[in-house]
Parts: sequence; C-alpha cells; structure tokens
Amino acid sequence: MQFKATISAGASGYASFIPITEEQAKHFLNQKIKRLMVTINKDLKLHRAIQRSNEFGYYIMTGKGLLKEAGLEIGQTVEVKLEKDTTELKSLIPEALDAVLKSDFEAFEAFEKLRPGKKRTIIYLVTGVKSEQKQVERALKIMENIKIGITDPKLLLK
Repeated sequence: MQFKATISAGASGYASFIPITEEQAKHFLNQKIKRLMVTINKDLKLHRAIQRSNEFGYYIMTGKGLLKEAGLEIGQTVEVKLEKDTTELKSLIPEALDAVLKSDFEAFEAFEKLRPGKKRTIIYLVTGVKSEQKQVERALKIMENIKIGITDPKLLLK
C-alpha cells in the first residue's frame, strides 16, 4: 500500500509519527497484521507497529532521531509504503548484538529461547544509544544477564 502523508508531531513536539487513515489501518488489522515494514521516500526502512490513540487516530511512530538522520522534518510530505513485516523478529538485529551472539554461543542459545517480544525489547535497548561502543557494551551486559536468567527489561541493564 503506497500513499503520501505529512510527518506529524504530538502537542509537545516530542514524538513524531505518520498518520494513517482508519481504512489503511484496517486493511492490515483485519488480516491480523499489526507489525509492518514501513518505507519512507523509498530509502528509509523501518520496522513498526500500527498504533492508535484517541488524539491522533491510527499512526506509525517514526522517531525524531531517525527523521533527522534521514534529512526529514516534521511537516514534510513523504511517500509512504506499508507492507506486512515478514522478518522473523519484525526488527533488524543491530551489528553490536549480532557480534555478541556470534561470538558467545551460550548467549546465542539463551537469546534464541526468548519469545519474539523479548528479543525486540533487547534490540530496542541496544539501539537506544547512538554510540557503537555503547551499543556493544549494552549488548554484552544484557546478554550476560540473559544467560543467568534475568529477562525483566528493568533489570537487563543493571
């Protein structure tokens, strides 16, 4: 599904998103598809879920940091392509985490035993910092905790 949309922001200006119509959302939701591969202007690819709020209706979160990196701004009209996310985790594994999993078989085994939602949480925690070195440090810390049975997201970075 392709369409043009204007990148929007909440009243605080903190969160950025792409609004989608109820018809566009229901096209996927009626098929039990919530997680999508979102392509913006043919080059920015995001793994995202359809969100809904009383204030904005249906939307796809974009994140101001990602927009800035891609040279996009709130208020800009963009070409959007939505399709079912067919990747296993509905997210890309960051290089730092991939390197840890490839170098530590015990960590790899522990990661593979987790449910997809827990895996996405780990990916989100690792990519929550920009510095590659910090991502490596986070991936190492998280996987050490996972190996000893800690899976609570609040405790993974402690």
